Amino acid sequence: MPTTGAILPIPGNAEFLLYAVVVIFLIIVWAASDLVDARYFCLLLTVLTAFYFVSRGIVKASRVLEQ
Repeated sequence: MPTTGAILPIPGNAEFLLYAVVVIFLIIVWAASDLVDARYFCLLLTVLTAFYFVSRGIVKASRVLEQ
């Protein structure tokens, strides 16, 4: 029986992997640098997370099938 509809990658996706790598990079920069304080780190992490959620929403919206 052929599969109809969108097929999602299992177990994860490339966007999450990139998000995790960037978060780890930000943590390293925050810990090693005097220029990045906690407030700036939180701002960067919030913006990054917002863009991640928007990108996931766009991807899911593009997979909606009209009937």
